[in-house]
Amino acid sequence: MKLLALLLCIVDAGMTFLSGVMAMMSPMAMDAPGSEKSKALWAFVYLMIASPVAFLVTDIVAWVQFGKGRYKTSIYWALSGFMPLILAFISLLFSGK
Repeated sequence: MKLLALLLCIVDAGMTFLSGVMAMMSPMAMDAPGSEKSKALWAFVYLMIASPVAFLVTDIVAWVQFGKGRYKTSIYWALSGFMPLILAFISLLFSGK
């Protein structure tokens, strides 16, 4: 349990930077003509912009829980950081024509 919590916290820290790069590139989803009318693409862009913030906040909380010895809670917090990213890619599935 302790090793899994530690690994997830480290993965979350790395995903903070990776999702930041992805968030900077996400407005390019609006390049196609008429794409600004797609609510699913807007949801994708907003969720991609929110994902580095979510990773950062949940990673901080996960590390605090890890430091207190609450490994199960730390795992849950570390996994919850992936929610905006997962929801962003689900919204991409709905934006297809």
